[in-house]
Amino acid sequence: MGDRQWQQLGSDNQLTPLAMKLVHLTILGRWVFVGCLWSTCGIYSVWALREEFPLWQDYLTWAVVRLSLGYHMWASLAFTLCVAYTCAVLVWHSHKLVRGWPAKERYRFNQWAEKLTQNRQHWLWIILKRL
Repeated sequence: MGDRQWQQLGSDNQLTPLAMKLVHLTILGRWVFVGCLWSTCGIYSVWALREEFPLWQDYLTWAVVRLSLGYHMWASLAFTLCVAYTCAVLVWHSHKLVRGWPAKERYRFNQWAEKLTQNRQHWLWIILKRL
C-alpha cells in the first residue's frame, strides 16, 4: 500500500487506528490465502503437467495448451482456481486503492474495532496489538 493516503470524507468516516490495522490485516489475509493457493494447488497443477512441458517447448500453440489442460482435468481445475482467485484479489485490491473504501465499509471496520476494544481477550485483539 506504500505511501497512499486513505480517502477521508469527514470526521465520522475516518478510520480509527485499530480499524486501519484491521484493514491491513484483511488485505494481508487475502494475499496470504492467494499464496497458500499457489503453494498447494499451483504446485500440484505444475507437477501434474510436468510431462507436457517438453511438448509445450517444441510446439507452443493454443491447441497444445488446450489439449494438455483437457487431458489433465484436476490440474487444470487447480490452475484455474489459482488464477481466478489471484485475479479476483488483484481487482478487489486495485479497486480499493483507486477509489478508496466506501463509507459503509469504513463504518463496518470502525464497529469491528469498537467491539474488539471492548473484548481485549479476543485472539484478534492480541494479534492487532502486536502489529
